[in-house]
Amino acid sequence: MAEFKGTNVTTIDAGTDKVDASQVGTKVRCFVEQIDLATNDVDTADTIIVAKLPANSRFLKIDVIANGSTNASSAAATAGDGTDADRFAASTSLPAAGKTVTLDNPTAGFVGSEVTAETNVVLTIASADLPNASGDALTFVTWYADLN
Repeated sequence: MAEFKGTNVTTIDAGTDKVDASQVGTKVRCFVEQIDLATNDVDTADTIIVAKLPANSRFLKIDVIANGSTNASSAAATAGDGTDADRFAASTSLPAAGKTVTLDNPTAGFVGSEVTAETNVVLTIASADLPNASGDALTFVTWYADLN
């Protein structure tokens, strides 16, 4: 049976070069935010700031959780930095009640998009307004690598 190694394992095994610290041994952290949709009428094209990435970090993904009976599946969102609407994640359908979806951008590489200054993570809502009945809420868990 053949054995294969990725780039970083090959580099470590060879002992000749150091691996990129943003890819091996970095600390993964999260920023958790929740929005009460009953008191915030979020419509198509509105934005929600769901996290603040610290300087010298790398965006990895956002898990969006539809709390309780909240069904946001008719809407979609991109994740950007306030200037580039889909810098972090292309348009993705939001979750149905009690479900979780992940917003990420695999085309940016497996380690995501690096920021050098504190950066807001901004979702732009598309396709449909978010539900806003009593008890409707979304939780956002933004995962990033701390490169400091």
